[in-house]
Amino acid sequence: MLKNLPVIFVVSAILLSSAFADVYMHNMRGSNDRNCERNVNRNNGNRLFDSQNNAKGGYACPRAVAGQAADAQTQTMYYYVGEKIPLEWTNQHGGGDNKNLHSEVVLQYACTDTLDPAGDFNAADGTVGTPRDGIPQDGNDAATDQIPDNIASATPNTAATKRFGMHESYAFYQECQRTERNKGLFTSDQNLNRNDARATRQNNNGNRNGLECPEERDYYPYWRPSPWRDIAVITSDFSPKKMEYYQKNSQNVAANARGMCVAGTGAAAQADFTQKRQQRDWYNNEAQCNSNGHTWTATQYAPGFQGAASPPMEVVQGEYSRVNQLGNGAAAFTEISVAKECGPEGDKTKQCMEEVCTDHSTKRYYKAPNADGSSACEPGESTNTYKTWDGRMFDSHFGNSLGATAYPFAIPNTPNKNCVLRLRYNITTYDYPAWANGNRYLDTADTFSGAPGIDSTANCRGDNANNDQPCTAYSFPAMTQDPYVSVGENNEILSLALNTNQYSRTFQDRSYVFEIRARPADIPATKSIISMSVRGKRGNIVQTYPAVEYDFAPAQLTLGVGDQVHAQWTGSDYNPQRGCNNGEGGPPDCQGCDPFSQQAINAANQNSRADRANLVFTDAVGYNAPLGATPTDTVDLLQTKITAPANLAKTPFSGANVWQLAYINQDAAGSALKEAGLSCLTQQQLNNINNNNQRENHPQNCAKLNAAVKPYFDGGLMNTERPGKFAGMSTRNNNFSNRDMRMNICVKANLNSVTDKTCNVESAGKVPQVATFAVKQAKTRNAPQPGPSPSPPIQQKDPPANPEATIAPIEKDNDAVGDGEKEACEARILNFLMQIGLWGIIAISIAMVMIGSLGTILIQRVYDRHKKGRLERNEWMDKGGEQI
Repeated sequence: MLKNLPVIFVVSAILLSSAFADVYMHNMRGSNDRNCERNVNRNNGNRLFDSQNNAKGGYACPRAVAGQAADAQTQTMYYYVGEKIPLEWTNQHGGGDNKNLHSEVVLQYACTDTLDPAGDFNAADGTVGTPRDGIPQDGNDAATDQIPDNIASATPNTAATKRFGMHESYAFYQECQRTERNKGLFTSDQNLNRNDARATRQNNNGNRNGLECPEERDYYPYWRPSPWRDIAVITSDFSPKKMEYYQKNSQNVAANARGMCVAGTGAAAQADFTQKRQQRDWYNNEAQCNSNGHTWTATQYAPGFQGAASPPMEVVQGEYSRVNQLGNGAAAFTEISVAKECGPEGDKTKQCMEEVCTDHSTKRYYKAPNADGSSACEPGESTNTYKTWDGRMFDSHFGNSLGATAYPFAIPNTPNKNCVLRLRYNITTYDYPAWANGNRYLDTADTFSGAPGIDSTANCRGDNANNDQPCTAYSFPAMTQDPYVSVGENNEILSLALNTNQYSRTFQDRSYVFEIRARPADIPATKSIISMSVRGKRGNIVQTYPAVEYDFAPAQLTLGVGDQVHAQWTGSDYNPQRGCNNGEGGPPDCQGCDPFSQQAINAANQNSRADRANLVFTDAVGYNAPLGATPTDTVDLLQTKITAPANLAKTPFSGANVWQLAYINQDAAGSALKEAGLSCLTQQQLNNINNNNQRENHPQNCAKLNAAVKPYFDGGLMNTERPGKFAGMSTRNNNFSNRDMRMNICVKANLNSVTDKTCNVESAGKVPQVATFAVKQAKTRNAPQPGPSPSPPIQQKDPPANPEATIAPIEKDNDAVGDGEKEACEARILNFLMQIGLWGIIAISIAMVMIGSLGTILIQRVYDRHKKGRLERNEWMDKGGEQI
């Protein structure tokens, strides 16, 4: 069968994947197949796609708790064409320049125009069929059921079908399960139980995960039409030839459109079509397709696609990250000057950094910056992202080197209402020959060709391989399950712990639905748009893991005056309930009730689930109070103080922007609070609420951001107005421990100025000079100095002879409690005792004594009756009969 496959089949039949590792997206928020469940673990691991990840990972749906009424929907995240997003993730088993393994992170996105070009699955009311997240019917619904494999469920015409999420379309999955699988692939000793493209070495039974095609999931680049647009491949071993290979095989370029077999019109062709589809053996190659009366048709993304063109994909050298660690890999800083001349291809003695230029639609090119550091791209085409001769990527907005688990995604010119991002983490041990010449094709020269290093000729079933030789006679790595290997002269053997369906493996995560919008008419292409967002979820590090705690994304941001910052973030109201020091504020969880009703106020006595965040500028990095705050200030955020001229000068934005970032529009005109005719509670009103939980979670407690009834906040586009170094924090998510949520912003008069040293990397010692347009962190401003007459030192006093004992909960920082309790951990008991007071405690004590006394009497009576009965029975048995 392999001889009939087109060349692209052979070239692409490669495995780039891994064993024993997980991957989780943090910005954009990754679902890990979650939707709106309130559990620590997800409900359904095959809802939309096959992630292969731990069930505890992922972020709950980014929406408020509500039903399907239109006014209850939370707005989705949206991004403008050209807006740059710092994509962030963590991968468990290492990556990048780590010679223990070979990995490739594949970033892609898909929108309605590639998933369902004709809108065949859109509902009559205009609801988009795909991609969609799945909308709960009410406050108790998680909407985590897998979509049935039928056309009625694929179309969201009813409340019941709107519950189902769908990424790949119903039509795409039908092609997958009716088309013959690629039998030229290496499947080792796995017994593939299906003849169609649902069966792969990693999924030999062809299990269904949403409407994803297992063969398309496991192999990249794929040889049949796929609805996913390519963004980038971040590889362990970059080379120019490898980049050329990927770009030539990317569907982003129309000339690279994949072929698919379209049924002929004659009676014989139709009969053959019906039979082959029923047998799940439809033709997957041009030769067989055409010879049986059908037509091999070039198809980009999906039949009928006529959407906007995509720019060429990027290929990047990954930075080092170590094995068995879900953390951000350290950036490798290299001394590179923008003024150095770029050498010819292969000349590594002339190092240079080229600027990435793109019009966000059809082209991408690279140019060395001018000697003065200014852009060499055409006006409006610079992404302010740079790439070195060896494929390493740097970005002037996100702190120079990006590290091992980040990528600057500039939104292409493909406006769509509904889109979704996909990240695949492909990894294997370094000795696995996925490519011809193995994974060490760069040891001496760039010998990369794209040809596979192993294929079906190395498969082994039972005791025999394809050439009738015993499987054990095959050399590494064409192995069987848990093979034995000889290690000694006397045939001593060891067993390798090896699972052949995981020996080379793919993991995956996907975002929730987002929107791509056309660039605003009043923002010229020469102005950069930078995304400012929030990542993480409610809870301490143990509770959230393998997700992360709250943080800004990015936490370090470098801007130029005139840059546009798009401040928006989202969270969820479906997190597990957290208590104590593990999650602050509300609004309360009342299963979708009126947010300011008495029911909501009563529910405030329980732990909340909601994510909320704000950004408040501070006097310096590490400060825990808003700008200009003094010890005499109340806890209320005062707009007049934060936006006072002297304080406003310590922020990069206008006063209106600074205030809305701090108060997130809770009491703005048109807000839910104002529409209900209510106001934020004053400090005195809050102090009058004795119950601590009810006070912190009260829906009108704006100090805790509770009046923001939905987890989404949109600050819109903000113009960067003044240069300097600025620091901020989230007042709600800042518990001064591992949960301090802070941000540093450094603004230059001209982002690409070589002479402006404002944002250079700083250190107490001598550091190699990095590219002059880069910044790692904003410098801390000088702390305020004491006045001319400082107060005398505090006089020491002897401690009291008999100190009074105190009662207080010990709030452990990283314990695993709080995974669903309604009440607040250790504080529950203390709050209860404080609420009932001394006389309440005495009354409870008396009641307990009385209950104990009554219990003792009751037990004594039961015992006496039992004893009396036993004595009577023994007396009857001891009596002898009369003698005759």
